[in-house]
Amino acid sequence: MTQAVRSMPEQEGASPRAGRQYLWWTAIASFALVLSALLALPNQTITSKYVNDLFVFLDGAHRIWSGQVPNVDFHTSLGALTFYIPAAGYGLSGSMGGAMPVGMAIVILLFAAVAAEILGSRMHKALGLPLAAFLLLLVAAPANPGERIGDLTFAMFYNRLGWASLGLLLIMYLPRLFSAGSKAVDAACASFLVLLMIYTKITYGVVELAFLVFLATDRRQIGWTALALGIIASSVLAIELLWRGGLNYLADLRLAGENSGGLATLDALGHVLLNNLTDLTVYALVAGIFLVLASSYRHLFL
Repeated sequence: MTQAVRSMPEQEGASPRAGRQYLWWTAIASFALVLSALLALPNQTITSKYVNDLFVFLDGAHRIWSGQVPNVDFHTSLGALTFYIPAAGYGLSGSMGGAMPVGMAIVILLFAAVAAEILGSRMHKALGLPLAAFLLLLVAAPANPGERIGDLTFAMFYNRLGWASLGLLLIMYLPRLFSAGSKAVDAACASFLVLLMIYTKITYGVVELAFLVFLATDRRQIGWTALALGIIASSVLAIELLWRGGLNYLADLRLAGENSGGLATLDALGHVLLNNLTDLTVYALVAGIFLVLASSYRHLFL
């Protein structure tokens, strides 16, 4: 009798959690399917800018289907996934015109699954669902953020992936609303985001890895962050055993860094500051209000 009485609150608490997650998965998955269909079904690539960058990705996809391996058979400072994503799209669509849109459709579906779990476990739907829609649109739209709306291009798609994955990872700073089974799920989501960017555009991956280390200093989150770091380390070792291109990847990155110049000068930094002064001012105001309402030295590092 005592056991039955104790189990009733647990069953009552499990139902709202299951219903909440079902709502998030249904809403986000439905939106992701629509975006994926809009990209993949036409099986065409429309571009009006950075055509040379597009052909770099298509060339890499062709090389992969010809039996070559990135950083082993050809040199590149971009991560291997930058070429395997369009290669997957080419394999499914059967044409180079569908390589990028179909490849990005696959990424959208994977990204949506991670977004549903992270946002659904940490945010109210009134804030989380619009944020999920924004991040998915950022991944899906074939255009560079900040440029003219008519400049359609799949060039530098890794930047859109980087900003979107960083946005999701930052949400993981918030504590979970439900704790049951959270460690393994959180670790899997975080490691997916970090590994995605390490093997797409490593600069984003390094920033995300540093953020995970920062989260590991929080006693409330050290469990899943330590597990995530372990998954990332073991995954990198496993990938290297199969790929054997990791050292070449680092060498190509170093060579690209030497050829692209040094650190930005003060004049260049001032130019960037002036061009983005409005956005930075709004961000500073919002961040200031947040710090006043929830003062903590940890919040300041965000």
